[in-house]
Amino acid sequence: MHLQSAVPLIPLFVSLAVSQSSSTPRALYNQVCPEYDGKETEVSHNVFVTFHCNQRPATTDRTVISASSIDECAVICSKSPSCVSSLWAGKDTTAGREANTAKSCVLYHSLGVSLIPESNVVYMTHRTKNDDLFPDDGHVCKDDKAQVEHLQVQVDDLKRQLKACDGKCEKGCFECPEYDQDHIYDRGNDYKVYCGMLDDYGWTSDDLATFSDKTPKECVQACTDTPKCKRAIWLTSQPSNQKGYCWLRDYTVRAGPVPKTKTIYSSAHLQ
Repeated sequence: MHLQSAVPLIPLFVSLAVSQSSSTPRALYNQVCPEYDGKETEVSHNVFVTFHCNQRPATTDRTVISASSIDECAVICSKSPSCVSSLWAGKDTTAGREANTAKSCVLYHSLGVSLIPESNVVYMTHRTKNDDLFPDDGHVCKDDKAQVEHLQVQVDDLKRQLKACDGKCEKGCFECPEYDQDHIYDRGNDYKVYCGMLDDYGWTSDDLATFSDKTPKECVQACTDTPKCKRAIWLTSQPSNQKGYCWLRDYTVRAGPVPKTKTIYSSAHLQ
Protein backbone atom coordinates (compact mmCIF):
# COMPACT_ATOMS: atom_id res chain seq x y z
CA MET A 1 0.00 0.00 0.00
CA HIS A 2 1.38 3.41 -0.92
CA LEU A 3 1.69 6.00 1.82
CA GLN A 4 -0.01 9.34 1.27
CA SER A 5 2.37 11.94 -0.12
CA ALA A 6 2.60 15.37 1.46
CA VAL A 7 1.46 17.34 -1.58
CA PRO A 8 -0.99 20.19 -2.12
CA LEU A 9 -4.60 19.21 -2.78
CA ILE A 10 -5.27 18.80 -6.49
CA PRO A 11 -8.74 19.79 -7.78
CA LEU A 12 -9.14 16.63 -9.86
CA PHE A 13 -12.88 16.96 -10.07
CA VAL A 14 -12.44 20.25 -11.95
CA SER A 15 -9.77 19.10 -14.36
CA LEU A 16 -11.51 15.84 -15.25
CA ALA A 17 -15.14 16.97 -15.26
CA VAL A 18 -15.33 17.66 -18.99
CA SER A 19 -13.49 14.58 -20.18
CA GLN A 20 -15.19 12.15 -17.77
CA SER A 21 -18.64 12.69 -19.22
CA SER A 22 -17.81 10.70 -22.36
CA SER A 23 -14.89 8.50 -21.19
CA THR A 24 -14.78 4.76 -20.75
CA PRO A 25 -13.92 3.21 -17.36
CA ARG A 26 -10.43 2.41 -18.64
CA ALA A 27 -9.87 5.95 -19.92
CA LEU A 28 -10.93 7.39 -16.57
CA TYR A 29 -8.56 5.05 -14.79
CA ASN A 30 -5.74 6.21 -17.07
CA GLN A 31 -6.42 9.85 -16.12
CA VAL A 32 -5.68 9.03 -12.47
CA CYS A 33 -3.02 6.34 -12.63
CA PRO A 34 -0.15 6.54 -12.32
CA GLU A 35 -0.02 10.38 -12.07
CA TYR A 36 -2.05 10.77 -8.88
CA ASP A 37 -0.99 7.57 -7.14
CA GLY A 38 -0.66 8.18 -3.38
CA LYS A 39 -2.03 11.72 -3.62
CA GLU A 40 -5.06 13.19 -1.87
CA THR A 41 -7.59 14.96 -4.05
CA GLU A 42 -10.89 16.79 -3.50
CA VAL A 43 -13.14 15.01 -5.98
CA SER A 44 -16.22 16.96 -4.88
CA HIS A 45 -17.03 19.61 -2.27
CA ASN A 46 -15.66 18.34 1.07
CA VAL A 47 -15.09 14.84 -0.36
CA PHE A 48 -11.36 14.02 -0.16
CA VAL A 49 -9.84 10.72 -1.27
CA THR A 50 -6.33 9.33 -1.59
CA PHE A 51 -5.68 7.25 -4.71
CA HIS A 52 -3.88 3.89 -4.59
CA CYS A 53 -3.26 2.58 -8.09
CA ASN A 54 -3.41 -1.12 -8.97
CA GLN A 55 -4.42 -2.28 -5.49
CA ARG A 56 -7.64 -3.48 -3.88
CA PRO A 57 -8.77 -4.77 -0.46
CA ALA A 58 -8.75 -8.55 0.00
CA THR A 59 -12.37 -8.73 1.14
CA THR A 60 -15.79 -9.66 -0.18
CA ASP A 61 -17.55 -7.16 2.11
CA ARG A 62 -18.41 -4.92 -0.82
CA THR A 63 -21.11 -3.73 -3.19
CA VAL A 64 -20.55 -3.30 -6.94
CA ILE A 65 -22.62 -0.57 -8.59
CA SER A 66 -22.75 1.63 -11.69
CA ALA A 67 -21.33 5.16 -11.63
CA SER A 68 -20.54 7.55 -14.44
CA SER A 69 -17.13 8.64 -13.14
CA ILE A 70 -14.49 8.22 -10.46
CA ASP A 71 -15.63 11.28 -8.56
CA GLU A 72 -19.26 10.14 -8.63
CA CYS A 73 -18.17 6.77 -7.22
CA ALA A 74 -16.37 8.53 -4.37
CA VAL A 75 -19.33 10.84 -3.68
CA ILE A 76 -21.75 7.88 -3.55
CA CYS A 77 -19.50 6.25 -0.96
CA SER A 78 -19.25 9.46 1.10
CA LYS A 79 -23.05 9.67 1.31
CA SER A 80 -23.54 6.02 2.29
CA PRO A 81 -23.37 5.34 6.06
CA SER A 82 -22.05 1.81 5.46
CA CYS A 83 -19.31 2.74 2.95
CA VAL A 84 -15.77 3.32 4.26
CA SER A 85 -13.73 3.25 1.03
CA SER A 86 -14.28 2.86 -2.69
CA LEU A 87 -12.64 1.57 -5.86
CA TRP A 88 -12.85 2.34 -9.55
CA ALA A 89 -12.32 -0.51 -11.99
CA GLY A 90 -10.83 0.34 -15.35
CA LYS A 91 -11.93 -3.04 -16.66
CA ASP A 92 -14.95 -5.35 -16.59
CA THR A 93 -16.18 -6.56 -13.21
CA THR A 94 -17.89 -9.89 -12.69
CA ALA A 95 -21.09 -8.14 -11.58
CA GLY A 96 -21.01 -5.89 -14.62
CA ARG A 97 -20.49 -8.74 -17.04
CA GLU A 98 -23.32 -10.76 -15.49
CA ALA A 99 -25.64 -7.76 -15.71
CA ASN A 100 -24.42 -6.92 -19.20
CA THR A 101 -23.77 -3.32 -18.12
CA ALA A 102 -20.85 -1.28 -16.86
CA LYS A 103 -20.41 -1.63 -13.12
CA SER A 104 -17.08 -0.02 -12.34
CA CYS A 105 -17.70 1.41 -8.83
CA VAL A 106 -17.04 -0.79 -5.80
CA LEU A 107 -18.14 0.28 -2.31
CA TYR A 108 -16.32 -1.33 0.63
CA HIS A 109 -17.98 -1.69 4.03
CA SER A 110 -15.04 -2.57 6.30
CA LEU A 111 -11.49 -1.38 6.96
CA GLY A 112 -8.37 -3.06 8.29
CA VAL A 113 -8.00 -5.62 5.52
CA SER A 114 -4.78 -6.00 3.55
CA LEU A 115 -4.38 -4.73 0.00
CA ILE A 116 -3.48 -7.07 -2.83
CA PRO A 117 -2.23 -6.24 -6.36
CA GLU A 118 -4.85 -5.76 -9.06
CA SER A 119 -4.18 -4.24 -12.45
CA ASN A 120 -6.22 -1.39 -13.95
CA VAL A 121 -8.00 -0.40 -10.72
CA VAL A 122 -7.64 2.59 -8.40
CA TYR A 123 -8.53 2.14 -4.74
CA MET A 124 -9.71 5.25 -2.84
CA THR A 125 -9.40 5.80 0.90
CA HIS A 126 -11.62 8.56 2.25
CA ARG A 127 -10.69 11.32 4.66
CA THR A 128 -12.77 10.91 7.84
CA LYS A 129 -14.56 13.55 9.88
CA ASN A 130 -11.96 13.21 12.61
CA ASP A 131 -9.63 15.35 10.51
CA ASP A 132 -9.29 19.08 11.13
CA LEU A 133 -11.23 19.93 7.99
CA PHE A 134 -14.54 19.34 9.78
CA PRO A 135 -15.70 21.22 12.90
CA ASP A 136 -16.11 19.50 16.23
CA ASP A 137 -19.80 18.67 16.66
CA GLY A 138 -19.42 19.60 20.31
CA HIS A 139 -18.91 23.24 19.37
CA VAL A 140 -22.08 23.15 17.29
CA CYS A 141 -24.02 21.71 20.23
CA LYS A 142 -22.68 24.41 22.53
CA ASP A 143 -23.75 27.11 20.08
CA ASP A 144 -27.21 25.56 19.77
CA LYS A 145 -27.55 25.36 23.55
CA ALA A 146 -26.63 29.02 23.94
CA GLN A 147 -29.19 29.98 21.30
CA VAL A 148 -31.89 27.90 23.00
CA GLU A 149 -31.12 29.52 26.35
CA HIS A 150 -31.33 32.97 24.75
CA LEU A 151 -34.69 32.15 23.17
CA GLN A 152 -35.98 30.79 26.49
CA VAL A 153 -35.18 34.12 28.16
CA GLN A 154 -37.19 35.89 25.46
CA VAL A 155 -40.11 33.46 25.91
CA ASP A 156 -40.12 34.01 29.68
CA ASP A 157 -40.10 37.77 29.17
CA LEU A 158 -43.04 37.55 26.73
CA LYS A 159 -44.95 35.42 29.24
CA ARG A 160 -44.44 38.10 31.91
CA GLN A 161 -45.63 40.78 29.50
CA LEU A 162 -48.70 38.74 28.60
CA LYS A 163 -49.53 38.16 32.25
CA ALA A 164 -49.25 41.90 32.89
CA CYS A 165 -51.54 42.65 29.94
CA ASP A 166 -54.11 40.10 31.11
CA GLY A 167 -54.36 41.96 34.40
CA LYS A 168 -55.41 45.17 32.67
CA CYS A 169 -58.77 46.06 31.21
CA GLU A 170 -57.97 47.20 27.69
CA LYS A 171 -60.44 48.28 25.00
CA GLY A 172 -62.93 45.50 24.30
CA CYS A 173 -62.79 43.71 27.65
CA PHE A 174 -66.09 43.15 29.46
CA GLU A 175 -65.80 45.14 32.71
CA CYS A 176 -67.65 47.81 34.62
CA PRO A 177 -67.88 50.77 34.54
CA GLU A 178 -66.67 50.75 30.90
CA TYR A 179 -69.64 48.64 29.74
CA ASP A 180 -72.36 50.61 31.53
CA GLN A 181 -75.49 50.93 29.36
CA ASP A 182 -73.75 48.92 26.64
CA HIS A 183 -74.83 45.63 25.09
CA ILE A 184 -73.22 42.20 25.18
CA TYR A 185 -74.34 39.45 22.82
CA ASP A 186 -74.20 35.73 23.53
CA ARG A 187 -75.39 33.14 21.01
CA GLY A 188 -78.21 35.28 19.66
CA ASN A 189 -79.21 36.78 23.02
CA ASP A 190 -78.93 40.53 23.61
CA TYR A 191 -78.10 41.67 27.15
CA LYS A 192 -77.95 45.29 28.32
CA VAL A 193 -75.41 46.02 31.05
CA TYR A 194 -76.22 48.13 34.14
CA CYS A 195 -73.08 48.83 36.16
CA GLY A 196 -73.64 49.31 39.90
CA MET A 197 -77.40 48.79 39.61
CA LEU A 198 -79.56 46.07 41.25
CA ASP A 199 -83.11 46.35 42.64
CA ASP A 200 -83.42 43.08 44.59
CA TYR A 201 -80.20 43.05 46.60
CA GLY A 202 -80.30 40.37 49.32
CA TRP A 203 -83.21 38.37 47.88
CA THR A 204 -81.37 35.07 47.64
CA SER A 205 -84.66 33.24 47.33
CA ASP A 206 -84.92 34.67 43.81
CA ASP A 207 -81.72 32.96 42.67
CA LEU A 208 -82.12 30.43 39.88
CA ALA A 209 -78.46 29.44 40.25
CA THR A 210 -75.33 30.63 42.06
CA PHE A 211 -71.69 30.17 41.04
CA SER A 212 -68.37 31.09 42.61
CA ASP A 213 -66.12 30.52 39.61
CA LYS A 214 -67.33 32.77 36.79
CA THR A 215 -65.89 35.85 35.12
CA PRO A 216 -68.50 38.54 34.32
CA LYS A 217 -68.73 37.34 30.72
CA GLU A 218 -69.01 33.69 31.83
CA CYS A 219 -71.79 34.75 34.18
CA VAL A 220 -73.74 36.12 31.19
CA GLN A 221 -73.06 32.91 29.27
CA ALA A 222 -74.39 30.88 32.22
CA CYS A 223 -77.58 32.91 32.06
CA THR A 224 -78.01 31.94 28.42
CA ASP A 225 -77.61 28.28 29.43
CA THR A 226 -80.12 28.48 32.31
CA PRO A 227 -83.88 28.24 31.64
CA LYS A 228 -85.95 31.27 32.77
CA CYS A 229 -82.81 33.34 33.41
CA LYS A 230 -83.20 37.01 32.47
CA ARG A 231 -80.43 38.58 34.58
CA ALA A 232 -76.77 37.82 35.29
CA ILE A 233 -75.40 39.53 38.43
CA TRP A 234 -71.80 39.99 39.69
CA LEU A 235 -69.77 42.32 41.89
CA THR A 236 -68.99 45.62 40.12
CA SER A 237 -65.37 45.55 41.39
CA GLN A 238 -64.67 42.18 39.74
CA PRO A 239 -62.06 42.47 36.91
CA SER A 240 -63.02 41.00 33.57
CA ASN A 241 -60.33 38.31 33.69
CA GLN A 242 -60.95 37.12 37.25
CA LYS A 243 -63.42 34.52 38.42
CA GLY A 244 -65.86 35.29 41.21
CA TYR A 245 -69.47 34.99 42.35
CA CYS A 246 -72.30 34.97 39.85
CA TRP A 247 -76.07 35.03 40.52
CA LEU A 248 -78.77 34.23 37.96
CA ARG A 249 -82.32 35.52 38.31
CA ASP A 250 -85.58 36.00 36.42
CA TYR A 251 -87.55 39.26 36.43
CA THR A 252 -89.70 39.57 39.57
CA VAL A 253 -92.08 42.06 41.18
CA ARG A 254 -89.00 43.52 42.91
CA ALA A 255 -86.76 43.76 39.87
CA GLY A 256 -87.81 44.42 36.30
CA PRO A 257 -85.96 44.92 33.01
CA VAL A 258 -84.50 48.30 34.05
CA PRO A 259 -82.91 48.57 37.52
CA LYS A 260 -83.11 51.82 39.48
CA THR A 261 -81.19 51.10 42.69
CA LYS A 262 -77.47 51.79 43.05
CA THR A 263 -75.53 48.97 44.75
CA ILE A 264 -72.11 47.26 44.72
CA TYR A 265 -73.48 44.83 42.12
CA SER A 266 -73.77 45.01 38.36
CA SER A 267 -76.15 43.09 36.13
CA ALA A 268 -76.82 42.23 32.49
CA HIS A 269 -80.50 42.15 31.53
CA LEU A 270 -81.93 40.09 28.68
CA GLN A 271 -83.64 42.35 26.14
